[in-house]
Amino acid sequence: MPSTRIIDVEGPAVLVVYESEDLTGYPEGQRDIIRGAKWQDLVPAGNWRVLDDDAPWTGESVFKPAFERPRASLPWAIVSGNRNYEGPLPDSVDAFVKLVEAAR
Repeated sequence: MPSTRIIDVEGPAVLVVYESEDLTGYPEGQRDIIRGAKWQDLVPAGNWRVLDDDAPWTGESVFKPAFERPRASLPWAIVSGNRNYEGPLPDSVDAFVKLVEAAR
């Protein structure tokens, strides 16, 4: 049976893509998410990445297909697991934590 996970790893996985040049203009909650506040401990080590949209790809192949997916805007989040989310990065850490918890 094919995986329904967007990022094909065991357990929950998170990819956040943002534009570093725009970081200061993002709402405080999004900046906190990008910095890893509260959610990184909910994801197994190695199962999360926070990447600049312009950065040359140097990461693991498991994240590359997710990084290359079309995005309607930035910052963008992909939360993969038992329940997937792909869309704009929420404006609050608490909202993002709920997405990550749902993927566990």
